[in-house]
Amino acid sequence: MFKLLQNAFYLKTCIKSSRFIYSNEQQRKSSTWRILFFGNDDFAAPTLNSLVKELRRRRFISRLDVVTSAKYTLSNPVAKIINKEELQSREWPVKDLKANEYDVGVVVSFGHLIPSRIISMFPFGMINIHASLLPRWRGAAPIMHALMAGDEEVGVTLMKIHPHRFDVGEIVSQKKISVPLHLTRKELTPQLAVLGAELIEDALPGLAQKLAAAVPQPENGVTLAPKIDSSYGKFDWNNITAIELYNRWRGLHGAIPLFTKWGSKTIKLEKLEPPVSDSVATPLTKDLNVRPGILLYHKKRRTILCRCVDSWIQISELCLVGRPVRKALDFRNGFLLKEHRDNWYFGP
Repeated sequence: MFKLLQNAFYLKTCIKSSRFIYSNEQQRKSSTWRILFFGNDDFAAPTLNSLVKELRRRRFISRLDVVTSAKYTLSNPVAKIINKEELQSREWPVKDLKANEYDVGVVVSFGHLIPSRIISMFPFGMINIHASLLPRWRGAAPIMHALMAGDEEVGVTLMKIHPHRFDVGEIVSQKKISVPLHLTRKELTPQLAVLGAELIEDALPGLAQKLAAAVPQPENGVTLAPKIDSSYGKFDWNNITAIELYNRWRGLHGAIPLFTKWGSKTIKLEKLEPPVSDSVATPLTKDLNVRPGILLYHKKRRTILCRCVDSWIQISELCLVGRPVRKALDFRNGFLLKEHRDNWYFGP
């Protein structure tokens, strides 16, 4: 008898639970979302602006509040939007969040591991815009690593957030673009930020169904994108190809400068151009000891050519550390021509 009562109670509980889930899903089909946004920087701003636009339209969003952990000043792009749009903001770490206060959390370039305590407060969990085609480039610096690796195709991923680990959640959707050889980090980052905003806009209609249909990340093709530090700006002319150096500059441009030595002086390579083959440099190398680090000036291209292990990188702007940036011609006239030709070498 006790067993029958126990089974009946279990069945009643299951029916109640299924009714709640069904009711919750039905509500999401016919009403708007309450969203708590987490973001800090320029990459997060386009997505927040898109969410604000949808909030004003009242089609898919009924509430939008923001968490930002960056210093709350007018230089913080997320703070600017909060002030301009008169949004409610919450401090990080969030301590007063209540269960079911919001339906879903949206995270873009936040930089903090979200604890399970917070994730569990959202009935539909939390989702994140990551600036790579996961599982490639999991980590803090996906754009930099993609460019340094010479990826010809990049993109953004809308994924579910899991506690305790970055960038491993199920994929909701992705968008990709081709990367021209000349594109740098400073140029690609805003493009991907806008692409991420489009991903969120596309996901809002039928979001509950899209979250339910999210797929696990493939086990193959996982690469990591750890945080970049100043050590990436150092290199050896004897151990780097021209395309590797060019791609490194593209990935680091505007964040970490490339440095080399010229005798006892330190040189910052401000702007590089795509590599050229030996056929371009050979007419300028007569009677010279060609080895990695040798410098040539190409009048037609108005660049300094520097030998890597396989071919030549073009330098169009550079400077002595602490001095103004110079065009290649100005550097040649102001510095190189004052030195003996044997001293026209970068590197130790």
